[in-house]
Parts: sequence; structure tokens; C-alpha cells
Amino acid sequence: MDNNYGSVWSNAIRAINDILKKDISDEYRFGEILSTGFFTQLTSYKDPEFNGSLTDWYIDFLKNEYVFSIENLPDASQEASFFPEHLLVRRNGMLLSTDMLRYVAYCLKLKENSTKIGTVLEIGSGYGGFARIMKAFTPDVRICLTDINESLKCAEIYLRKSCPEARISWDIADADADFILIPVENAQRDLSGRQFDLAVNIWSLGEMPDAYTSFWMDLIQAGHIERFFTINSFMAPVVYGTSDRTGIGNWLFRIDEKWEIEYFETDPKVHQCPLIMDFPKGVAIIGRRTRLDSELSQLKKAAERRFQPVLQYDWVRSALSGCKLDDGTYDITKLSMSVAERTRSYIGHFRIGSGIDDTFFRIWDHYRHTGDKLPASLMVVYLSLAGRFGRGECSKEELILLKKLPKGHLHKHYSVFLNEKTQDTITAYGRILSIQSACDEAIRFLDSGSLDKAQELFFQVASANPQHADVWHYLSRIAMNKKDYAAASAYAAHVCFLYPVYRTYHESFFNAVELLKNKRPDMQGILSDRIPPTAFATHAYECHLRQTEKDMGYQEGFLLMILAGDGRLYFKSMAEKCRNENLHMQADAFEKAYVRYKIRQHKKTDPE
Repeated sequence: MDNNYGSVWSNAIRAINDILKKDISDEYRFGEILSTGFFTQLTSYKDPEFNGSLTDWYIDFLKNEYVFSIENLPDASQEASFFPEHLLVRRNGMLLSTDMLRYVAYCLKLKENSTKIGTVLEIGSGYGGFARIMKAFTPDVRICLTDINESLKCAEIYLRKSCPEARISWDIADADADFILIPVENAQRDLSGRQFDLAVNIWSLGEMPDAYTSFWMDLIQAGHIERFFTINSFMAPVVYGTSDRTGIGNWLFRIDEKWEIEYFETDPKVHQCPLIMDFPKGVAIIGRRTRLDSELSQLKKAAERRFQPVLQYDWVRSALSGCKLDDGTYDITKLSMSVAERTRSYIGHFRIGSGIDDTFFRIWDHYRHTGDKLPASLMVVYLSLAGRFGRGECSKEELILLKKLPKGHLHKHYSVFLNEKTQDTITAYGRILSIQSACDEAIRFLDSGSLDKAQELFFQVASANPQHADVWHYLSRIAMNKKDYAAASAYAAHVCFLYPVYRTYHESFFNAVELLKNKRPDMQGILSDRIPPTAFATHAYECHLRQTEKDMGYQEGFLLMILAGDGRLYFKSMAEKCRNENLHMQADAFEKAYVRYKIRQHKKTDPE
């Protein structure tokens, strides 16, 4: 496998490589890389006091959930002293970190559900944090870590320094190695057919392009792995213009029927820390591989038994009203979404629970074992009920399931997403470039300081592929470099609108707004309101059309609009302005950005 993971990780790889080349010690090198926040969300927090509070929450969580005290941690599990100082916390004479305690929780969960583990395959192993804790709890275990080469180099530094007695090798044939590092491009050759007691993937299958997700799931399910532990993203939001996210991270519906699910939890409690408000929604699963036909038959029968009571639920009866045929089956093309629409108008407790007795698991497990269209259709309705998304938005899983179903009433409900059209290629500099190649080319222009060329190419990509959040992220960076903080703020706000789950995007938005505030100190009083009065918004729009961007009314109204997450008038005015100046590519990009705001009734959010 090659390792073209997209423009975000392409940029991350370049940044990591730049640090790896620096003439500094490995300890400083590792600390600098980890502090970028590329690997985990918990390593992105810079405030030592906040990290201390997080650590205390995790200590209490381990005590309450697993009756486990940090005094019982294996000696080898203490955090490495060269970990970035702001992430290190000392409690009871021990060095801890929040990431380390999170991995402890995972190991304790595995201990509840697994027998003796001798060999482990960790897919997407990052900097090696989980592997180190797994080794501390299970000293005799042999762990294969597979990831992109740059991540493995970080893991090698971390594991060599924190586990000095361990043998670390890049050779799969090294029988004496405690940790084996396998670059993704060698995975097919080195891992296919190899037996493992446990395969692990933590928060990366849900972020991979589907070609990679499919490859790893095929490898995991080829019959050579006894148990599988994963925690990955679930119900990622999709808005108009971003439905291509269905091509990223389709892992949940690739888990086949040969796993006996021993543990299933949506929004795992280990990630429900009240101090963190922006952690992605996820599902955690532990499964045991079954191979006997008799076992598989029993699992299928159990799934069918659990599913039958679901058909009596009021929302299911409402959805299936008018669908039942004379032979007792259902015509799912007539299945109604009206029950989901009605939930917008009442107050009720409807959320996805956890465990094999929960509704979602009952439906998902039945679909997993039978492939029937009925449970697939009901999952679409259920996810809409549970998500309570506004008009013009839904979860990624709803669209993935719809593509597996015959066209019917459900598809009409999602037509705004299913009818989206984007280009796969653009023509630039006399060449036909894929969207990814064009982004990579633009990033090279940006890195070399050719801001205008980078901007022109990014606008061309934005016009061809309007849902591409990374493009607007880079356009915001270019505007920042040009000290056009108003445009930078608008572009960054649009990125958060397109893809609200990435912390990096939100940080870029806040940084741009802060720079705009510093440039205009007279804004301070206005910013405290954060509500865009119609008069300000209208005046801002009119001023922009007149190209009087220095007009205070424009600046005040515009800033209030973007702080409220509502930049539609800005994009509309920019489209008209660019059209008047014969900048048609930029005008197309702005018009398509405006359409996203127009179609979706965008929720106003508190920027803090």
C-alpha cells in the first residue's frame, strides 16, 4: 500500500519530517512532534493546569469504573520523563499523563473481555503510547506496530527511551523483538496470513479513505486474528456539500458476521470527561472471531431474536405504516421518514444507548448477520431520530446505508445530499490534475512562498470540489500571511461550518479573529454581543458591494456575522464583487460556499 492519506496528513508528514531533520536530541525531537497535536487530541492541550484537572478526572474514572487505583499501576507504566513538560502531571510520586491514563483504561477493558494475549497488531499506532502501556500490563506480549513511516520513527524514539530493556526491530522475522515496526507500504507483505491474538485500532479507521479502511478490515477478518478491539468515530456530521465524507472511514458496516461481539459501547465513558466538550462521537467494540458453523448459526439466531421486539416500537410502526405486504414482508421503498421529522417539535429522551440490549445494537447486529434491507432502512430512521440534525444535515452513516438500499421515500428525504455533483479533476498549467494532486501542488506553492499561485489553485479546487474543507483552511492561512484577517476569519469560519469536528480548524478560526481584534481595538465592545443585528449584516453586505471594506460599518457587521457562524452575506458579496472584476474562478468558489449557508439553516453557536 502507498501512503497518500490526503492533504492534511501530507502537510503533517512534511512538518514531522522537518522536525526529524533538526539537529536536536531525540527527547526534544519527540516532544516537539508530540506537541503539534497530530497524534491525539489529549496531547494538543497546552495548559498545564488544565492537563492536571484532566488527569484527576481520569484517576477518578479508573477508580469508579474499574476499582483501580493508580498506586497499582505497573512500574513500567509511568510516563516517560522526556514527555512534553506541560503534559506531565505528578500524582502520589508518579509521573502521569492523560494519554497514558486513557490507554490504561483501554487495557483494563481488554482485561475484562480477553484471555491471555501473546501477540498484538496495532493498526495506526501513532507515537506508541498504547503499545507501551499494553507492554507494561502484559510484559510477555509481542506487539507489531503499523503506521506511516514518520509515525513509526516517532514511536521508535518513544519506545527506545521509555522501554530501554525492550528489543525494537523493523524486521517482522525478528523473533526476539518486543516491538516490531511495520510501515504501511510493507503491511501486505509482512502481515497477511500472520496470526495475532489481538488486533487494535484506536481512532484511525474512521479517518481513513475507504480504500485503506477496506484493506485493514479485510486483513483483520481474513481469519488469523482471534480478537479485535476498536474505538472509532460514529455519526460524523455531514452538511450540504460534504457528502463525499461517505468515502472516508466506513468501518462500522464492514464488521462481518463472524465476530461474537463481547463489548459494545457508544460514546464510551472513558471519553465522557465533562472538561472536554469537543470530543468526537464514537463506538467501542471488542469481538471474538468465531469459526465453527454451529457458533455462527447460534449468533445469527440470537441476533434475529433480539431484533424482533424492535418491530413493535412506536417509531418503527410509524415508519413502516403502509409498507407491509400480504406475505408479511415489507416494501421498504415506501418506508416513511415522517416520524423523524416530527421529533423536531417535541421534547423527549431519544438517544443512542450502549450495550447489546440497546436498540441500535439490535438493528445493527441483525443487519450484520443477515444483510437484510429492512434493518438497514430502520437504522437510517433511527440515526435521524437520535441525531436530531437540523435541515440540510445528517450523519455520515445515514448516507452510507442509503447507498445500499433501493431508491424510495427515504432517498427523497436526503435528495440534497445524494444529488451533489463534484469534479474529480481540474485543468491547471496545461495539465489534468486530480483534486488531491492539485492540492499537493498548491501546498508546494504555499511552502515556497508563492502565495498568489497557491491561492489561485486553491480557489480552482474550491470551485470544482466545494465541500473540500482543507482548501478553505489553506486559503485562510494564505489570507493570514497577507494580513487580510477579515478574509482569514471568514474562510476559517467556513471550514468549521463544513467540518466542525477538527479542533485544528477551530483554533485557526479563533487565531484569525484574535488578529482581527488586535488590528481593530475599537472592536472590543462590539465583540461582547456576538449577535449579528440585521442592520449590521445588511450594511456590511452593502458596503462590501461598494468595495468600501475600510468602512467601519462593514468591519463591525462582518465580524459579528462570522462570530455567529453565519458568513453567507460575506460569501455572496464576494461572489458578486469577483464576478464584477472578471475573477470568475473565485466567484464560482464563493457562490458555491454561499449555497451551503443558504440551503442549511445554520445553527448559531457560542464561539466560546
